Amino acid sequence: SSSSSSGPATMLAIQVNEIGDESKLTMNASAAVPRLTLTQCLVENHYAGLNFHDTYTRVGLYPMRSFPFTVGCEGGGIVKEVGDDVTEVRPGDRVVYL
Repeated sequence: SSSSSSGPATMLAIQVNEIGDESKLTMNASAAVPRLTLTQCLVENHYAGLNFHDTYTRVGLYPMRSFPFTVGCEGGGIVKEVGDDVTEVRPGDRVVYL
């Protein structure tokens, strides 16, 4: 259930705080763990990729509504938490997302 997570409140994340070149990638050791909606799941990443979508967003080709932007829209790991309406995965499942 997505009600109250017993997991950590922060996570390690590679983020972009402004449009620019690769020097704008920063490591944030205390990024907030996202709050889930009813239809989302939280994955503890074991692998995450930095791909063209991330790069194009960082340089401004794809617009961002707000910053910071956490890179890594492809990855794999273990489901830690699920929203109330999620039926296809459950905590403990191994997943890959693209």
